[in-house]
Amino acid sequence: MKPIQTLLFLLGIFALLSLIVLVFPKDGLELTSDIKLIFPTFTEIFSPDEPDAVDISALTADSINTGLKKNIASKPASAKADTLIDPKFLQYPSGDVSVLHPFFAQLDSIKIDKRQIRVVHYGDSQLEEDRISSFVREELQQTFGGWGPGLISPQPLAQSISILQSDSDNWERFAIYSADDKAEHRRYGVLASFARYGGTSAYLKLRQSPFAYDRSKAFTKCTLLYGFNPASVKAELLFDGKPRASKTLKSSNHLQVATWMLDSIPNDLTIKFSGGGSPDVYAVALDGDAGGVAVDNVPMRGAAGTIFAGLDSTLLGESYDTLGVKLLILQYGGNAMPTGSPEQAARFGEKFCTHLKALRTLRPQIPMIVIGLADMSKKVKGKLQSYPYIENMRDALRKAAFDAGAAYWDMFGAMGGRNSMPVWVKSKPPLAGPDYVHFTRKGAEKISGLFYTALMKDYNSYRRTLVKSDTTVTAFDATKK
Repeated sequence: MKPIQTLLFLLGIFALLSLIVLVFPKDGLELTSDIKLIFPTFTEIFSPDEPDAVDISALTADSINTGLKKNIASKPASAKADTLIDPKFLQYPSGDVSVLHPFFAQLDSIKIDKRQIRVVHYGDSQLEEDRISSFVREELQQTFGGWGPGLISPQPLAQSISILQSDSDNWERFAIYSADDKAEHRRYGVLASFARYGGTSAYLKLRQSPFAYDRSKAFTKCTLLYGFNPASVKAELLFDGKPRASKTLKSSNHLQVATWMLDSIPNDLTIKFSGGGSPDVYAVALDGDAGGVAVDNVPMRGAAGTIFAGLDSTLLGESYDTLGVKLLILQYGGNAMPTGSPEQAARFGEKFCTHLKALRTLRPQIPMIVIGLADMSKKVKGKLQSYPYIENMRDALRKAAFDAGAAYWDMFGAMGGRNSMPVWVKSKPPLAGPDYVHFTRKGAEKISGLFYTALMKDYNSYRRTLVKSDTTVTAFDATKK
């Protein structure tokens, strides 16, 4: 082809595209309820504008409890707080702030009876690496006592900052939220996943992480949650490579627990299994032995939180009772973002509420907090913008929480609302990743500080209510560590 022919061809293509730009509907052409064809205008092509930047300097300042330098529990609640308007505060169904009082009462009781209570934090991939949960854990444990990273999946999809894991290569993972890892039954346990090994021997190794917070490193109790093994299995614990104690995991058709008490903090622990067929291994818990708070990080990559009604309720309820679970936190929404209409968000909210109610029915005495989705950005007509129906999803999650009697925390609003994610990404250091969806570890610490502030504000309000009502408060003062 001669150069003049190439030039004429390119000019013809440009003319055709220009004609399309002139005649194409400005708002796009809707092909189906979920698909819309959009063609940029001349203005959008030659003068692309980014959305107005959101000022998040007040939210991300170092004064918001970074580096664990301040005890937020000691901060007085703001007299101007309106929990129905300010997204930084917890919100409650019909304004009923007593929703979390059972959990607050459990926090107060810790120093009296020296027992351990657990907070299970479920969520999607935003929680991977123990992001968000690790900060909340450290703060709660510094204030109310407790040690260790809590429940550990025997086969996680991503390494945690709080514990390093390795294992023999004959393990198989099963997860209810994964289409490729389904089991032949619904007994997935407290983490909604479990693992089995092939053959007659296997091991799990857990090592101290240099990235962990101080309290997560200091565990002195190792608990194995397992069950439904067809034959007896020997489980031997190795402390820093040296054999310590072994237990016989008898054949069973229900949840079982094996516990090893440690006389010092290990650098690494190994559990070696031998003999018989593999049990279903649900979790390993690494905790302290003197009571306090355990916070369990349960990330579910790709999940939307619509799996709880599908779990075996007997096993899940027994797991909560055995572990002493006193609060459930559920953080979802990002994997169910509507693409075609706001009605999609409403339908998801109704489905999500069904699973929240299943948990409520299972153990009505355990309060729940729903954490909404973060801001998420994508290119729309060449501009980086929040997903168009993200507010609809936020509202659907809040309605689902309220309908199920749960508290709600608006992470989207707390981080700055629409178009705030690009600012988090461009911060120095970056507070969110280049996918404009997930927080970095530094950003996770920031958003965790905002959530923890909201939780402790309401805890302190609860304690002041006890004092005003002349209720005897004999538990320790949470404003002091």
